[in-house]
Amino acid sequence: MDQVEKLIHDMLNEVLPSAAFDIAETIIDVGSAVVPPLSTIGSIMKSHSIRKLKKRLDKAEPELRALKTKIEASEYETFYKQELFPLILNYICEEDEDEKVSIYINGFEYTIDQGIAELETIFHYYDVLAELRISDMVRLFNQYIPKRHDKLELKLNLRDFVKYENDPKYRDEWNAKEDITKYIDNKLIRLGLVIIDKHDGLKELEEALNSPNRRTRRRDTEYKLTRFGNRFVKFFSEKEK
Repeated sequence: MDQVEKLIHDMLNEVLPSAAFDIAETIIDVGSAVVPPLSTIGSIMKSHSIRKLKKRLDKAEPELRALKTKIEASEYETFYKQELFPLILNYICEEDEDEKVSIYINGFEYTIDQGIAELETIFHYYDVLAELRISDMVRLFNQYIPKRHDKLELKLNLRDFVKYENDPKYRDEWNAKEDITKYIDNKLIRLGLVIIDKHDGLKELEEALNSPNRRTRRRDTEYKLTRFGNRFVKFFSEKEK
């Protein structure tokens, strides 16, 4: 039994000696076929799904070992081992993108550090994370600018604008990227992470009428994080060392 197998064994078996492997079975569901009863952690590793899981856990082993120490010092040790850890293993096992594994673990650490012990609350964050791809996360995190009112903006600089006007191929490529970006923004809106920043048109008109010499410009569509979006970013952000 290697270090990762022992870690899983310890996390599941210490708290639930009689049901640990039943829990292990529930997190190893390939499509609609459930893996047959298993007698050892080593046997679990034989399935394709678990080999993928084990490969991911091998890379995250130092972080998980540190979290195990935190868990054992927590008043919610039983909850984190019995309910939350199997849940996170399930998400990691079913995840398509290897790069997201560290994000799942970031949320695990945040939950422990904050002493969160409400599974329903945790479910919401992880369900949303499971629906996001890395490209969605990059859009959400990289465009998150707190000092600018949490705007998620997309702008054309002058050089791009000239090229956009004069180069049909570049224009097609740009439009394709724009379409994907709009799709991602709509997805973030659907998941409740982002909201369109609605402008007060009446107020802008009033200002224009009161200042006739003031130049007006068309405002680009702007987005901002919702309150849930702010909490989501905080929940899964990498902890500063």
